Amino acid sequence: MAKVHEALTALYGAVTEEVNALRTKDEDLMSNDAFRTLASNVSAFLYDAGFEVDTENNSDRKFVTFYEKVPAKHKHKAVDTVPGSFNTIWTVDPHGLFREMRSSGTSTSKVHDAVNCKPAQVKQTTMRVGRFIKKYLAPVMIGVVLSDNSVERIVNNYLQKITSDVNAFSVLYGEDLREFYRRGYVSSCMSGDYACDYLNLYVDNPEVVGLLTTRQKCGSARALLWTIEGKKYLDRVYGITDVVRQAIVDYARSKGWGLRDSIPCCELYMKIRNGANSYWPYMDTIMYVRDITEDGCYMCTDGPGVIAQSTEGHLYDVYTCANCSATVDESDIFSFNGDVYCTECYDEIVGECDRCHSMVLLDEMTNVSGASWCESCRCNNAVTCECCNSIFDEDDDMTQTEDGLVCKTCLNEAYNDCSNCGAWVRDASLVETASDDLICSNCQATAFERCSECGKLYPEDQLSYGICTECVTETVGSGTDDIQGTSTEA
Repeated sequence: MAKVHEALTALYGAVTEEVNALRTKDEDLMSNDAFRTLASNVSAFLYDAGFEVDTENNSDRKFVTFYEKVPAKHKHKAVDTVPGSFNTIWTVDPHGLFREMRSSGTSTSKVHDAVNCKPAQVKQTTMRVGRFIKKYLAPVMIGVVLSDNSVERIVNNYLQKITSDVNAFSVLYGEDLREFYRRGYVSSCMSGDYACDYLNLYVDNPEVVGLLTTRQKCGSARALLWTIEGKKYLDRVYGITDVVRQAIVDYARSKGWGLRDSIPCCELYMKIRNGANSYWPYMDTIMYVRDITEDGCYMCTDGPGVIAQSTEGHLYDVYTCANCSATVDESDIFSFNGDVYCTECYDEIVGECDRCHSMVLLDEMTNVSGASWCESCRCNNAVTCECCNSIFDEDDDMTQTEDGLVCKTCLNEAYNDCSNCGAWVRDASLVETASDDLICSNCQATAFERCSECGKLYPEDQLSYGICTECVTETVGSGTDDIQGTSTEA
């Protein structure tokens, strides 16, 4: 029998790779945390079941052997040792079974009941991998419903892992590449019969592109391999673990191949079958398509051009953001004044006028009474405080002063009204009258005069010959009849 960890790793890798492929097609299928929980459940179940592959009696390895405990009528309880087994290390699994542990740490098929400390009532079962997945494994995969196609891809991927030479690397071209995807040896949006035609671009251009694959003990990995001007370059690496992804990168480096970040920006001529109506694979790096004819096109790493990044086998238009020059999907573009922006730049550059609700560049907007206004609204419906130069809505509380319109804050801080004419003037321009009122300089010049005796300001009609009444009274009361501007002559 094959060691349990060999078969377990192969099936675990095939299952998790298929779930990852389903998540790629449906981003809302499950979160990263939910995926980690599912992967943990799958691993725990395979271990607890004593999952093994029968390599002696089934050379094609399509059958697996596992153990089922006969349901007990009593609850088990934890114990530390098994009587009579002091020279053997045992562990208790979640099903209440003791498993004998070898020095290497791998469990054997010897199981004991955790309650009665004697060989447990277990049933050894052998069945096909696909049936095992449907009947036993699928129920513990919470959040995912496995279709028949998914099960078939898992089985094919599992068989490929368990039968291939570990640590082997191979480059597939043409129809071999298509068959690799079609048989589900890899979980991908391009896997299965439905996507076979999407791979025509790769199949028809073996001198330009191939597929590097590998299987390690920790899983499998793959990457497109481009031949550009006589040198090979490895594209994006897909693999379930960092270890296997790094293994394929190290292999490429050992061969002197370039990596994804060194792929040159040059035009590659690719043969196609039906012009713009051809099927196209999802491409990661060399994805822009230009100059499409009935039997060929040019592909490049940079735009402009239509782009081959659909999981449904077609091309779609792409645009370049006028601000950051990033590539923007047709469904994510925002257009303004004839320019195209990505979502992030559009939100940073364009805003809505709070008054007329038109869309304008944020740089051209003005703060008016705490709101953002466009230039048109500012010119037609806003006023500027002549004191602080802030801009306000024309409907706000503004006051006409000697300087022009000022806001309420500035009015209270720097202005006062003339007690004679009511005009608002700066505090520094006001003068005090004899009655302690404040008047503006204009009223002082036109309606007031200073008493020639005391120097106080009085309205002109309260002075007699330039002297105020108080000064006249004081002079008469003192017996002095020499009053400036009067005469005693008859």
